[in-house]
Amino acid sequence: MTTSSKEIYQPLVAAHDFISSRLLYFFNNDDFADAEFAVNEFDVFAIFVATIAYLNNKEPSEEVGAVVEDFHTTMINIIFQRILSSQAEEPSADKEKSLYELIKKIFEERFRQYFHIFKKGNDSDPQQVYIKLADAFLDCAVKESGPQETLTRFTSFVVELFDEVSVLLEKTEPLATS
Repeated sequence: MTTSSKEIYQPLVAAHDFISSRLLYFFNNDDFADAEFAVNEFDVFAIFVATIAYLNNKEPSEEVGAVVEDFHTTMINIIFQRILSSQAEEPSADKEKSLYELIKKIFEERFRQYFHIFKKGNDSDPQQVYIKLADAFLDCAVKESGPQETLTRFTSFVVELFDEVSVLLEKTEPLATS
């Protein structure tokens, strides 16, 4: 029985949506009433968390790599289409291509930043990894910094989020054979 590529990474898309909604819920309180957010940063972070939670229990393989690559390409396309549809007028083909390349570049840079933090810290204290990831996300997503208590609360939230997404993905296994 063959499974289409879309069926294989669909649980990752669902995990992204779950993470995004949890992030929005976390930031929907009085602490952030006046904050400005980089909304697409929520997408990149959600894609990162979903990817890491997925890879956490997988042996490296071509199939697992293909699932992650398809997931990332799909999510970049979704972000691109969302931004494109929000434009007042239809851009030229050159502007569309430039926009797509810009979105892809930002995604790759930010994802690489988060992954570097995760990989570098994974060998040492796991709590420090979550603190650094939470801090990096807040630096990129929220235009003004909040109190230290916010970082502490958000770090705890990120730890819970990784756990929740891991459980969610385990319930939808197998995404790909490992």
